[in-house]
Amino acid sequence: MTSDGFKRIGVLVANPDGTETDPPFALVAEFGGRVSAGTLRELHRLAWNFSHAPTLITIEPDMVRVWSCCEAPSNETLIEDFVVHSIAAEEFFGSPSNRLQAGALRALHWLNLVSGKFFNDHASRFSRDGRADQTLLSNLRFIRTELGNKGLKNDDVCHDLLARVIFVQFLFDRKDSDGIAALNAEKLKLLYADGTLSRSYSSFTEILHDYDDCYRLFDWLNSKFNGDLFPGKGETAEERAAGWIAEQALVKAQHLALLADFIAGNIFLPTGQASLWPQYSFDVIPLEFISSIYETFVVERAAQDGIFYTPTHLVDFVLDRVLPWNDEAWDIRVLDPACGSGIFLVKSFQRLVHRWRYKTGEQVIPAKLLRRILERNLLGVDKDPHAVRVACFSLYLAMCDEIEPRHYWTQVRFPSMRNRQLVCSDFFVEAEGFNTEDKSDRFDLIIGNAPWGSDLATNAAKVWAGDPSHEWPIPNKDIGSLFLAKGAMLLAAGGKLALIQSASSLLFNSSDNAVGFRRQLFETHAVEAIYNLSALRFKVFKRKSHTTAVSSSPSCIVVLQAIAPEADRLIAYVSPKTVPTVVDDFSIVIEPNDYRWVSSVDALNDPFIWTTMMWGTPRDLNLMQRLRRCQTLEAAKIDRSVLTREGIIFGDEKRHLASMADRHILKGRSFPEGSMTELMASVLPLAGELFVHSRDSTNFEAFAMPQLIIKQGWQLATRRFQARIVRSPDSQGILCNQSYVTVHGSEELLETACLVYNSMLATYFLQLSSGRMAAYRPEVAVRDLLKVPLPEGPVDIASVSSQLDIDTRIFAAFRLKDAERALIEDMVNITMADLRSEYDRPGQLPTSTDGSETVLENYCEYFTRVLKAGFGKKKAIRSSIFVPPELEQFPYRLVAFELVDNDEGIIRSLPMDAPELLEKFESLSEGGLSNYRSILFRRTARIYDRQGEYPTIYILKPDAVRYWTRTAALNEADDVAMDFFSWMRASVGSRTPA
Repeated sequence: MTSDGFKRIGVLVANPDGTETDPPFALVAEFGGRVSAGTLRELHRLAWNFSHAPTLITIEPDMVRVWSCCEAPSNETLIEDFVVHSIAAEEFFGSPSNRLQAGALRALHWLNLVSGKFFNDHASRFSRDGRADQTLLSNLRFIRTELGNKGLKNDDVCHDLLARVIFVQFLFDRKDSDGIAALNAEKLKLLYADGTLSRSYSSFTEILHDYDDCYRLFDWLNSKFNGDLFPGKGETAEERAAGWIAEQALVKAQHLALLADFIAGNIFLPTGQASLWPQYSFDVIPLEFISSIYETFVVERAAQDGIFYTPTHLVDFVLDRVLPWNDEAWDIRVLDPACGSGIFLVKSFQRLVHRWRYKTGEQVIPAKLLRRILERNLLGVDKDPHAVRVACFSLYLAMCDEIEPRHYWTQVRFPSMRNRQLVCSDFFVEAEGFNTEDKSDRFDLIIGNAPWGSDLATNAAKVWAGDPSHEWPIPNKDIGSLFLAKGAMLLAAGGKLALIQSASSLLFNSSDNAVGFRRQLFETHAVEAIYNLSALRFKVFKRKSHTTAVSSSPSCIVVLQAIAPEADRLIAYVSPKTVPTVVDDFSIVIEPNDYRWVSSVDALNDPFIWTTMMWGTPRDLNLMQRLRRCQTLEAAKIDRSVLTREGIIFGDEKRHLASMADRHILKGRSFPEGSMTELMASVLPLAGELFVHSRDSTNFEAFAMPQLIIKQGWQLATRRFQARIVRSPDSQGILCNQSYVTVHGSEELLETACLVYNSMLATYFLQLSSGRMAAYRPEVAVRDLLKVPLPEGPVDIASVSSQLDIDTRIFAAFRLKDAERALIEDMVNITMADLRSEYDRPGQLPTSTDGSETVLENYCEYFTRVLKAGFGKKKAIRSSIFVPPELEQFPYRLVAFELVDNDEGIIRSLPMDAPELLEKFESLSEGGLSNYRSILFRRTARIYDRQGEYPTIYILKPDAVRYWTRTAALNEADDVAMDFFSWMRASVGSRTPA
């Protein structure tokens, strides 16, 4: 089986022609007869090299097996060691006598795999670091260090040499349709015969041991391919010769010998394992892995400038939205204004080539047309010359991958790209090719991952932003947002821009500059979509090793057109959440509940819309808008009825506060145990000798009695913020450190505020209003803390007995309805608990662990309540919960709502083995895995069935509490009601008068 053939196996494999864009959970290979151990071993090696799916499923006549693609192959290991799960064919496919049950069983097995339960149960077998692309990065990092230890210190030369070795290995691995590699022993014999090499060789390893012949081979390849892969690309023959001489002055025989041992597998890595190079198949490893070299050699330095390696699945995620595979428009101009290693350009090139094939129906694309695409359709800009070198190499390899290897020596001539299509420059210098004043410099698509971070704006960027003809504010002196502004000016008519940005700067920053930038952006550009990846901040840019930089800053993707927006335009706002499976490392999963729609009016006028709608729903937005109209400590501070400030900043001996020595002080990171609402000053130590930082405020009036102390950080143990009223027998307020905020005001107001801040409502409000909280950091800025709403009248603080008592009093004080309480309780007890804790994640638990169906019963009750509210309480709706057999736990749960004639109000429980249910599961399994798309990639299915006795709504979702909350019921019932109203309107509109 060739590697090309392997790529095309299976229904869930990401095909090399790009027609499959869904997240690949598995590579699937089916065999009609018995298969040898050697074939299975090779299949697993290729699957591991492919790096795009965590599992390989092999279907044999008598066995179905699931293999890990995250474990490096080894000839010394039994192939069974790579099998994670196996099942006998008769158990999987069943027999003719129980066809219905067999179909349902087959469906449930596949659902178990893709629902995530399988990966959770075998988490240790699917480590991302075990993938081929990740181990290769580790290997390259190691050998680069070893080359440096042997005296090769020049980064450019070291990088060029390693890139060249990979390219030559690619030529040895890349086979044509007859299975003949582009470079092989026969080709080497011909090179010996024509005098290129001094003797006959059988492998690249042998050539590396001969310094002179190695460079003769490099020189021959240079003459065949041209381009910028090798040194010596000056303007004159003398300059080119000087480039070769300069490299060979640094590269010694010992360096080539080290590389020879490395690719032969004779070097042992720090882990004690031999080099895995012999296990790599460079025609199967996705081409984009080449861009990962950028991470290995550049990112440690570049990370200081806010630049991070972009994972391949994130690049695909961006391009799927603006450059989908199956489109006939291939002759378009693409710009990456911060191209880095060129991964966006490589993947764009592959898609343009596929589009040409899609339009013409031809499979063989001429080499000169590939060259034309590189020369005319792509432009990359980056200020790092190392990154530009990697980008150049990556694109050359991408060009080779599109050509039959037998034609390499006659058709392939790489174009010179450095300083032409790949420009080393600051993007904000108005240079040829990306000059906003030159109308010929226009692009159909602008894509990429712009650098971001505070204080990263370059002088050129500041000058460009300050130009009166297109003046732009610069939030936090962050250069990232300016790429949106200049990029949009370079768009052609009808063109689109899709750039990765800082979510903190673009969405959550409330400074005047940030608000001004957002307003200008949304007033002047038609923003189509914003993909907020903040919840995935530790997944998207995931740490590869202890030496590799990683961005934990929240990010987002902005998709826009450079046209004036329509007044009633809706912006798609998508906020995917983490999925507790290995799938997160291979794709970004968007579930239906991750989608929101934000009006252009709200985008302009509501600074909290992005935070609220990241975690909340339209129902939450309505509640938050009501809560924001309430009084706050912030408003009281403005009218001087309260004084507030952060606690003292300690540590600078320049300021000695002798006058505070007899004050009690709260220095710990948490309140003393005891009362939930009061803090006795007497239990705290005296301040004594106190030194305050020179940056600390000189105003200490807010430490006076009556006094409220609020903890700035959210507490995992209580799932709440905390506040305490200070009780002091000497009527002196206490001091506190910077972890707290002190408030001085009327005792009645402070006691009410104390209960609010200790309540669920404060946690809920801050999660949906504070950018810090929304983006995972469980601490809020003081300005956000003071915006927590307070009820109109006082709330009695006396005799508080429990946390439930506090919540009950506050809910009553705000006159919250039952549905609003459900929103708050679900957000705090489930959504936030899942988000903040690594271990106690109630939303990930099964819906029933003790035989009780309380979770699903509550879901059904709230779902039914919404439908009846919309269509009349007299309407009869019968709810049914399908219950799995005893001791069985299926990965999905199913409920049904029937629009019946009469309803007793009882929620029925139906056995999961009911014939009609098995029939539905079998219909899912017919045709193999391909019919699972709606469940695999949406994770939920809502089916309207009008064929039975009564119209029925079936809802199928994973068996995890977070999918079946009361909040989920409220919002999904809203959607169903909207569907019904739409159908009713359409039905009425289609009627004609008699």
